[in-house]
Amino acid sequence: MVVQPDGKIVVAGFANNGSDSDFALARYNPNGTLDTSLAAAVESSLPSAAALIQGSVPPFSRMAKIVVAGSAFNGSNFDFALTRYNPNGTLDTSFGSGGKVITPVGSSDADGYSV
Repeated sequence: MVVQPDGKIVVAGFANNGSDSDFALARYNPNGTLDTSLAAAVESSLPSAAALIQGSVPPFSRMAKIVVAGSAFNGSNFDFALTRYNPNGTLDTSFGSGGKVITPVGSSDADGYSV
């Protein structure tokens, strides 16, 4: 999670849809209510075992992009996975391939735990 300069709280993790676990992202107002201005940001194409989050620009910027690190299953094991979102929660398509980067490391599982 990360607290933005405006006091909003961004939380990343994973959500299970019944067949796999996907990246999930939510933002809360300083009073704890859900910030509905953040687009629904569940990445079904990146099944994840773990996901952590950190803002990707210096403090005091209200235009911070959101970077989420975790892992994506490649069919036999897990690879590093990153997604980057615009401040409104939509994928930043200028990052990687359509907002996503997947990097295999070795021949066994690789999990990203922080940004």
